[in-house]
Amino acid sequence: HSCACPAGYTGSGDCAPVRCGQFNAPANSQWAGGSCNQEFQGSCAATCVAGWTGGQQTATFTCGADGKYSGSLNCQRISCGPAPTPAHTTGCNGKSLEFQGKCTARCEAGWTGGTPQADFECQADKSFSGSLTCQKVSCGPSPSPPHTTGCGDEKLFQEKCSATCDTGYTAGKKVQEFECKADKTYSGSLECVPVSCGNAPVPGHVVAPGSGCKNMVYPHTC
Repeated sequence: HSCACPAGYTGSGDCAPVRCGQFNAPANSQWAGGSCNQEFQGSCAATCVAGWTGGQQTATFTCGADGKYSGSLNCQRISCGPAPTPAHTTGCNGKSLEFQGKCTARCEAGWTGGTPQADFECQADKSFSGSLTCQKVSCGPSPSPPHTTGCGDEKLFQEKCSATCDTGYTAGKKVQEFECKADKTYSGSLECVPVSCGNAPVPGHVVAPGSGCKNMVYPHTC
């Protein structure tokens, strides 16, 4: 007569439980701690590592009669949802990111931050790292052409000032707007020239001294 060990046991004479050997947690998971019985009908638990999640966060794996562990845990990257889109930036635009995913935000033309760009990365706690605050660039002092008033102070992107010719001076335009542009230069130009009075009147019985009273311009006298 001979005796056969039941399923899950092995040996000759004395039957011992089948051993499944070292438990290796599935990808992106780790041993959950606690006891881990590697013999037939024993069990070990695995849990998704930070930044990953499964249909269930923790699963039990049981040592079978065939010497293999049964069980399932499929860990996928968590989603942080839409990435931040700070005001006056491009690059991220609210795109959805998963754990360790990144996008790069940059200030729009005419705007600047402490850095020209910043990375936003999805963290294990579903938050985002990174920050970027964009402010208007400065064009410096606005133009103040000779014989004009109204400009000369500092302007930021899209800000304007209006320059006018002083009394006694004229230009094709009496008022000119200067606007701060994204490249830190100003649009607009104004050149004021003296107004012309033409020939000065010559009273009767008066002799004009040469041509000194012709084609008079402000502020000349004769």
